[in-house]
Amino acid sequence: MYLRSKKRRGHDYFSIVKGIRCADKVEQKTILNIGRLDQLTPEQIQDIENKIRELGKPQLVDKYWQIIFRMGYSVHELINIRRSLHYGDVAVLFKIAEMLDLPRIVSKEIPKGGGPDIGRIITIMAICQTLAPTSKRDLRNWYEETALEYITNITPANTEEWNLYSAMKYLTEERIENIEHNIVLKLVHDFNIKLETCLYDLTSTFFYGHQDLLKLHGYSRDHMSHLVQVVIGLAVTKGDGFPIKHWVHPGNTTDITVLPSAAAHMKQLYGADNKITLVFDRGNISEKNVRILDEMGYDYICGLKRNEKIVKNIIRKAVNSEKFENIKTITDDEGKESVEDPTDTSLGS
Repeated sequence: MYLRSKKRRGHDYFSIVKGIRCADKVEQKTILNIGRLDQLTPEQIQDIENKIRELGKPQLVDKYWQIIFRMGYSVHELINIRRSLHYGDVAVLFKIAEMLDLPRIVSKEIPKGGGPDIGRIITIMAICQTLAPTSKRDLRNWYEETALEYITNITPANTEEWNLYSAMKYLTEERIENIEHNIVLKLVHDFNIKLETCLYDLTSTFFYGHQDLLKLHGYSRDHMSHLVQVVIGLAVTKGDGFPIKHWVHPGNTTDITVLPSAAAHMKQLYGADNKITLVFDRGNISEKNVRILDEMGYDYICGLKRNEKIVKNIIRKAVNSEKFENIKTITDDEGKESVEDPTDTSLGS
């Protein structure tokens, strides 16, 4: 099948023909009559291209456009915008997801048979929540306005609400932890992140909504004890500040109660035989926790309360030493400076 031109009355007439063998000779059969290609409107040029494209021979389309440009048609005149899609932002985020190996890690963790690739579906949902948070019902509308269909090979029909909920039901708490665990291990390996020293802390955030399984009343670091809250834990590496693990606890959780489980999770990530130095504040310290950390093989650095007897003795010895210097200066609301007395325990812990 090829594009043929014939001269008639001083003009070139074009057609698509196909050679067909009949007995001992080959005859040409016209598949598509195109006619003259001079003095066409952009709409007519586009219409002819569509007809040629339907024949399923991309090389014929290329040949057709070569002839069109050779005839002197302006490129700007022929531009026809059929559809405008968001590309840059979604392309960058999907590329980052691929660098993290997120689609493959999710698909490997979730044994789902049939249907669209669940790793890509979950990745699409994450990109949507990053760029344009919306409901599961409306996600398809957002998806169709982006170039993700061509990047991921996931059709819009596979982003319908029921498909998304079907994918999410496989994301159990255990699988989510395994997915996060594998992503962290990949980043640690790829970027040579040092895990020898880990900084661990808890904070809280409050809500004006109603109480539920997580949002409960507890010690409020924001001095908003009349509101419900949740407690958030985070562990990061010392050198890179790289987040390796996070936790979400009910709002009435105390620091002391969750340190052992956090330490166990980090040991699982690092490997039981690796030596880790864990750094945390004095809100986590107790004799029980110290014993647990020792049994796990942790080194640790933590603060102690000032009113502990051993701490008082250390401070007293330091003050009586000739080498001691006061280094903490306090400025009050009026701008007056004073030096804090380290032996004064009235300020609390």
